[in-house]
Amino acid sequence: MAKITNKESLKTVDFWLEAVKKDREAFQYVPKEYMTVEVCLEAVKQDAKALQCVPKERMTAEMCLEAVKQHPQAFRFVPDKFITAKMCLEVVKRDSYALKEHETAEICLEAVKQDYNVLQYIPRKLITDELCLEAVKQDKEAIQYVPEELKTAELWLEAVRQDYKVLQMENRYNYNNQQNVPKELRTAEMYLEAVKHEGNLLNYIPKEFRTEEQCLEAVKQDKEAIQYVPEELKTSEFYLEVIKHNKNFSIKKIPEKLRIAEICLEAVNQKDFSFSDIPKELRKTELCLEAAKKNPSLLLQRYIPTELEKLEFWLEAVKIDEKAFEYVPEEINNAEFWHNAMEQNAQALEFMPKEFMTRKICLEAVKQDCRLLNYVPEKLQTPEMLDEATKHPEFFPSQSNDDEDK
Repeated sequence: MAKITNKESLKTVDFWLEAVKKDREAFQYVPKEYMTVEVCLEAVKQDAKALQCVPKERMTAEMCLEAVKQHPQAFRFVPDKFITAKMCLEVVKRDSYALKEHETAEICLEAVKQDYNVLQYIPRKLITDELCLEAVKQDKEAIQYVPEELKTAELWLEAVRQDYKVLQMENRYNYNNQQNVPKELRTAEMYLEAVKHEGNLLNYIPKEFRTEEQCLEAVKQDKEAIQYVPEELKTSEFYLEVIKHNKNFSIKKIPEKLRIAEICLEAVNQKDFSFSDIPKELRKTELCLEAAKKNPSLLLQRYIPTELEKLEFWLEAVKIDEKAFEYVPEEINNAEFWHNAMEQNAQALEFMPKEFMTRKICLEAVKQDCRLLNYVPEKLQTPEMLDEATKHPEFFPSQSNDDEDK
């Protein structure tokens, strides 16, 4: 340290702070009364070994952490009250043996929770199943630091949950020396995780591990995986779960004998679905109307099965969608149908063939909605009908608009 000429300058904290900043050796000459927390911290920043000269009452957690970051051996000068998991983490990163008596399973666990890489520095005697599992939960890459005898099926399962490719089912993913699950430790649960991400991997699952749950998850993820599902597992219940969760799985891929009502109702919104996809024995009015409620466009298809050419079906169908009037089958397109249709909805007059119109029917319709006069043929219009229509302002749209403008 340089010779001091002005002794009065020695009597300030600022002087000693600057001195320590310029020369780390200066700390040994600082009078105790000027050893403030700030001066001590600066000294430790300059040289971790300075921690051993810091009065205990001046030590802080920040100061101790700064010291061990520089040099792990400074840990032995840290009071117990300042020892934290974070500090131990810094120590074991640099020197796993520096913890000495403080290096316990609990401390190591806390360190691993903060950074899985610490696992590689922990002495073997302190590495436990719990420690390894905690590390792998953070990142599957931690498995490379796990002793071979502790690489259990449970540990590998955690790795598979993070990245199914570690199963190496197709030998496609062996890049960057990635560690893979040994065949003797593979389980049905691991394979299940894999097919959740890539359904066609079902084809690579050994038969002794293949389960119904795996098959279901595979087809949910990829409709093409159905080809790898054993025939004995392809039940109505199986297909129902598939079609609930995979909207791209066409009902046409399901054998007709297995298509139950619930499957048909789940499939109604598929773009290629039609009433003909419903098995004949299920093609009843109630089920088909339920399907039409879910997807009214079914009523507008050109092909309607003969089983549905029933008066009761179409009277309900036109309630769901008025456009269905245009597709009423010829077999029931008669006076009886239109009479019933008019009774439930006067708007049916708009679609009614002229040969079924009568003055009485038209008058009743106009009484309910004056605008329906526009659909009454001139030869059927009567003074009474005209009087009925003109009673209502809405019959004169241009006049109504003028009134609104005013």
